[in-house]
Amino acid sequence: MKSYIGLLCQDKSDFDAIEPFREDDVFPVCMQVKQVPSDPTLRQRMDAAAGSDQADWNVILLEESADLLRRIAAPLTGIAVENNVLLPFDLDVSPIDNSGTKKEGVSYTYKGMNGFAPLFARKIYF
Repeated sequence: MKSYIGLLCQDKSDFDAIEPFREDDVFPVCMQVKQVPSDPTLRQRMDAAAGSDQADWNVILLEESADLLRRIAAPLTGIAVENNVLLPFDLDVSPIDNSGTKKEGVSYTYKGMNGFAPLFARKIYF
């Protein structure tokens, strides 16, 4: 998971993007891993994690996000709507370069490349 997070932080989402980091001296130190996995190993581990009942990744992500907001003391001001308090937030897409691939749905992005521009959001009640 740490190696994949390292890829995402560099705007790389394809598993094969891990390969150059296998020979990198800095990446494993920064990500605190003993060995950077190969493309097939990373893919298998991510598939296994997604299908595992041992870890609820959604809960982990929500808890870690809340912990980050607490640690940086982010000023959060809710808006009362009916019986709920909602938090407005600004967000933007993160275009993922898929130039040269044959993936379905790939189109020209505002960053001048062929790819996807996913936007992830979830409604959470406090």
